[in-house]
Amino acid sequence: MRALPWRPEWFAIAWPGIELSTGDVYRAWDDVKGEAPNHLRRAAERVEPRLKEFARSLGTGWQMTGSGSAFFKQTDTEREAREAIARLDCWTVVSLAVPPWA
Repeated sequence: MRALPWRPEWFAIAWPGIELSTGDVYRAWDDVKGEAPNHLRRAAERVEPRLKEFARSLGTGWQMTGSGSAFFKQTDTEREAREAIARLDCWTVVSLAVPPWA
């Protein structure tokens, strides 16, 4: 068995406090489709228009998680992740990805 390569990957996570129904987001996706990297973002913004402004306020490099409504930004260091959330006025956390098991 050979170990998989791994390097630390840090994530800044921000949640605007907006709850979404996954079913509603997927129903909206049937109408609007989406674009990479997160195909459901346009649908989530249709269900909850406040998400569009929240996403804009985050700046570049952020992606919505799944069907929303949290967003994440991958960074190379913990410091970069903390800087990414420092000015945000919402629920935030910094997390380190778990290394592979094998």
